Amino acid sequence: MRIPKRFKIFGKTVEVIYDEQLRLKDDASGTASFRRNVVTLQPSSSHWPLAHESIEQTYFHEVTHIILRAICEPDLCDNEKFVDTFASALHQVLTTAEYK
Repeated sequence: MRIPKRFKIFGKTVEVIYDEQLRLKDDASGTASFRRNVVTLQPSSSHWPLAHESIEQTYFHEVTHIILRAICEPDLCDNEKFVDTFASALHQVLTTAEYK
């Protein structure tokens, strides 16, 4: 699946950017900033080789954080187990969907 450059939620545009230094700076493969309307992803590189599916999964994880903040569910948003499990399920549903 293709990861978008941006998406909208409740009228806000959220930019999706890549930062080759994210793993070094934040020890993370992705971050979500609801206040700045940005999802940042670590791309695959020679220093941090990542499968595209792993980057997709990270994207869904960070989008789940954005959605939960947008619907005022801070407890769920801060529950990494919930976020990761929900994002994994959503990723599987959307990447395995079959159309006519």
